[in-house]
This record gives sequence, structure tokens and C-alpha cells, in this order.
Amino acid sequence: MSEKELEQLRRRKAARTWANWLPGFLIYMAVLQQRFPMKAFVLTKYLDMIYRAYMEYEGGAWLAYDEAFRAALPRPGTFGATAAGTHAPIPMGHWQWEVERAVWQSVAPSTRASYQRADHGRRCAPVRVVICGHSMVFWAGRRAATSSFGTQLGFSQLANIQWLGRCGMRWERLLPTLFQAAASPPQVLIIHLGGNDLGLLKGKALILQAIADFKIIRQRWPGVVIIWSCILPRFAWRSGEIKPMERACRRVNGEIFRDLIKHGDVSIMHPAITLARRELYRQDGVHLSDIGNDLFLYDLQRGLQGVLGRWGGSD
Repeated sequence: MSEKELEQLRRRKAARTWANWLPGFLIYMAVLQQRFPMKAFVLTKYLDMIYRAYMEYEGGAWLAYDEAFRAALPRPGTFGATAAGTHAPIPMGHWQWEVERAVWQSVAPSTRASYQRADHGRRCAPVRVVICGHSMVFWAGRRAATSSFGTQLGFSQLANIQWLGRCGMRWERLLPTLFQAAASPPQVLIIHLGGNDLGLLKGKALILQAIADFKIIRQRWPGVVIIWSCILPRFAWRSGEIKPMERACRRVNGEIFRDLIKHGDVSIMHPAITLARRELYRQDGVHLSDIGNDLFLYDLQRGLQGVLGRWGGSD
């Protein structure tokens, strides 16, 4: 092989696949950790989150997230922390809080103190949060009120959470419910919806409807952070066929995830809630048991915790 052919081979771009991405990232981790040992935790959690996205979502949602995250970094090698100690404006999903906390703890005390002083004025008013969705949200709100979570999910000093759970709710009721029932324009909106639509709507139609409604919400409430709570698996779907519906569910979650990251919004996964754990569900195979609701609330709490950091309320 000639030198020219070797040079062309070296310059050829590798296929953008998981098999190529993983060894490349492991090399990147090894090099970066030699210079910044304190970043080992951050990098490991990031790798775990990307792997979960690869396993949970179909298509290239995991790659789109990775590219969006890297594009938001202020300079090579910083990986999640700006010069002022804040995180890059890309959601970290289920692991966001752990990653942000690790980055925050690596910041010099003087920098951390100055940032907290500059941010103090924004901490005074609680962040307005609305959690909207079908019966999963309704029963989760009921469970929160009678458990250690509380209806404010432990954020009573930082947030004011309004629950809008409507049993049997389908996607077409999202905008009317939000614009009529929300006490005031929220700064954070958590949506858990779509499970009642799959089987009645094709996955593609549901995806397009969700993206269109998100656009309307952003126009109506500028600056709102949308958190998508992924559709949960079920033992019983309206179509009656579990495996095809599970595939459709993963596809919908993945496409919505991909759209959200373009706008700096967040997706919450529920990795512990699976069909392998029948005790997490009630007898109907759809609604969650108390244990299942506790896991669901925990995921909401962790996802919201990371987002509240944008207002300086996560330390």
C-alpha cells in the first residue's frame, strides 16, 4: 500500500457506531484521567448514562446526545464544567445530579463561594414546577402525599410543585389541561404521557404530536424547561400485544429524547421499573404498586434535582 493510500486510510472517518465509539471514549477517559484524576467519577457516570441510552432507545439518540453534549463544552478537556464551575447546558438525565455534584466538588472553594454569592438572588423565589400526565402521575401524587417524599418531593425550600394527574388522559388533552389548570406559567414542566395513546395511535403520529406540542409550550411559556418522563413498560396494552408495543414504546421514548436534547431539555429514564419485576405493578399490569410508585417518584426527584441546579438549588 502506497503512502498516499495509507494517508487516505488514516483520514477516513470511522463509522458512527457504538462499537467504534466505546473504545474511542475509553482511550479519551484514560488520557484525561492521567491529567485530571478527579474527573474519573464524572467520566464513568457519563459512560454509564450513554450506555443506558444506547440500550433503552432505538436509533442514534445516544449519539445525538453525546454530540450535543460535546458541542456545549466551553473548551476541550473541561467535560461538563465551565470556568465558573457551572455545568454545560445539556441535560444529564437520570445521572445528572451525580455528574453535576462531582464537577461542583472539584471546583476550588473560592470559585464555588463567588458563584453562590452571584446566584443568591435567584434562590429566593421557589422554582415553579408542574407535573402533568395520566393516572401514573395521579397515583404518584397520591403516593407522594402519604410517603416520605411529600408532594414537594423534598424541595419545599426550592420549588413549588403542582400535580396535574388525570386518570385516562390521552395526549390530545395535554395542552388544554396545562393552559387551563396550571396555576401560573411554570419554569419546569414534567410530562408523563403517551402510554394510553400507544395502540390507538401509531408511534410516528404520537412522536409528531409530542414535538408539535412541545413547540407550542415553549412559545406560550418562554424559557420553560421540559422534562420528559419516559413511557413505562406494561403487562397490558390496548392492542393486547406486549412485544410490538414495547418496541413502539422504546421508539417513541428515543425520538422524543432526541428532540428534547436539541433544546437543552431533559429526559428521565426509569431503568429500575421493568417487566422482570412483577411486584412493581398492581394486579391490572398497568398501574404501579406502592413500591413501583416509590421508584417512579425517586426518578422524578433525581431528574428534577439536576434541573433545579440551573437555578442554584441543587447543593
